[in-house]
Amino acid sequence: MSRFSQSAAEFWTARNPRERSVLIIGAALLLLVLLWLWLIDPAVQGRIQWQKNLPALRAQVAQMQALAREVSAAPAAKNVASVTLSRPMLEQSLAAKNLKPQELSISQEQVRLKLADVPFSGIVDWLGEMQTSAQLIVTDASITARNGVDQVDASFSLHQLRP
Repeated sequence: MSRFSQSAAEFWTARNPRERSVLIIGAALLLLVLLWLWLIDPAVQGRIQWQKNLPALRAQVAQMQALAREVSAAPAAKNVASVTLSRPMLEQSLAAKNLKPQELSISQEQVRLKLADVPFSGIVDWLGEMQTSAQLIVTDASITARNGVDQVDASFSLHQLRP
């Protein structure tokens, strides 16, 4: 280390005052550029990004708060009479949502369902309807996107809740 400092001192004393001032100014500018690139610019860019995202995030918070108020104001769940699961009932409810099952099996309170190339929005609507009307809950799901917009392959295992 002392060899380095000695050679640096020799280099510095060999320079005339004008060269020293140019080297000091160059080093200061290099230090400012490095500080800008490593500290200030990322902070400025991050702040700009957050300012762009903040209105959308605030809208999401407002939407979630409105949904939370709606849920808390909703009447308590009524004791819904159990619907007996049957193949015709499930096929009819699927057909109402334009869903054609590849496989459909029912055993006691379990339903296994496989759908191919169907609209995801139709699946979501059907599952919501089945949750309220037949008290079916999803216990296992596998959904794979297809090339088309809103088209998926899906398989579900559903379980019927009993009061």
